[in-house]
Amino acid sequence: MKAVFVAFGLSLACCQAGVYEDGLAAKKGGRHEQAAELLARAVAAQPENAEAWFHYGIVLGWLERHGEALQALARGLALAPQDFDLRMAQARVWAWQADYAAAERRLAELDAEFPGNTEVQVLRGRVAGWRGDPKGARRLYEAVLSREPQQVDALTGLGDLEAAEGELDAARALFERAVAVDPAPDNLRRLEELQTAGRRMRLDFGLGGSTFARGKRDDWWNAYVAWSQALWGGDAWLRYEHGRRFGFEDESFELGYAARPAAWWRATVFGGFSPDASYSAEFYGDAALHGRLWESLGPVGAGWLLAEGRHADYDTQAVTTLRLGWEQELAAGWTVSARWLHFFFDPGGSADGWQLAFQNEPRERWLIRFGAGQAVESITRQTLQAGNRSLTSWTLFASLVVPVSERWHVRLDLEREEVRDSVIRHGLALGAGRRF
Repeated sequence: MKAVFVAFGLSLACCQAGVYEDGLAAKKGGRHEQAAELLARAVAAQPENAEAWFHYGIVLGWLERHGEALQALARGLALAPQDFDLRMAQARVWAWQADYAAAERRLAELDAEFPGNTEVQVLRGRVAGWRGDPKGARRLYEAVLSREPQQVDALTGLGDLEAAEGELDAARALFERAVAVDPAPDNLRRLEELQTAGRRMRLDFGLGGSTFARGKRDDWWNAYVAWSQALWGGDAWLRYEHGRRFGFEDESFELGYAARPAAWWRATVFGGFSPDASYSAEFYGDAALHGRLWESLGPVGAGWLLAEGRHADYDTQAVTTLRLGWEQELAAGWTVSARWLHFFFDPGGSADGWQLAFQNEPRERWLIRFGAGQAVESITRQTLQAGNRSLTSWTLFASLVVPVSERWHVRLDLEREEVRDSVIRHGLALGAGRRF
């Protein structure tokens, strides 16, 4: 009887080993859902196998099941706390879910233990690029390539930076070098995209409107179309809007530019005018300068000081708005920002307001944003004027951006504005965009 149990145990072990090998084969072949299923069975049968937890965590990360991936990697690290691959995988998953502060802390630890390690440096380059620091990312990639000219991940990372800046010839050359070393499907697909791409451009369009309770205002709507393009390392845009409000119709035109000249600051400037200016500003200008005071602080990420200003001229008055605030990166890709608003009116008078917003990018090209404020400019893009009851309003807002294909995305904006002793406005805007 004992021999029977021994034989059964050996048979079960061989069977589970086969499941593990099949899971690795599915992972290597790009069959990620199948690999996750097989590796889940393997780690259930062999919970002491740290290597299996590593592969299972990576596959879950590829499937964007980030929470489960981190749990799997934590199980592996409990068995092998100093394992380099498990610790690197944990940093990757944190970076994939936009928890850049956690990823940077882990990479800093590994960099101290393994100075100059290529894998660490390349991932630090990726994180720098995703955080909006292309110069820092470039510096890291070029340092790796100076030692290893055919390092594929550094070539593709640098190629993505060149493509983002509109330098498509340079990007193609880098991906051609990468494909010559490793003709992986992802590298081939990216090279094909670059060979058929123009400069990075995007078209956005949408329609918005409002309904009212506790009062009525008819025909409150607007439609817009905007074109943006990579230019001089930043993005330039042109926007046209047509709308109706208070029984009047207006057209407005806007031109703007945004860039990040250095890792520690970013700038935006735009302005526009309305030929008729029935309810819109005759002209306006807006400028913002954001400075990073720290890259990480304890469990949180970068902290940014926000300094912004706007001036708008109307038929009967001028309004200058000062916005000062703070933006803080939190864990798991969340960001919180708070702004104090002060309005200067000409001729005479002033008012104050505030805004609090939370934002998350759970996946690439996704955006979730919501918040509240008092005396804030809304999705109708109007500057508040002296005597405007909206100065005593309370506003709740939410936005969602979702990709629906490789090039298309849709956008939804919602608002509820309650004006003291006046109307309650419900705003809705629907939009879409395409990358070229």
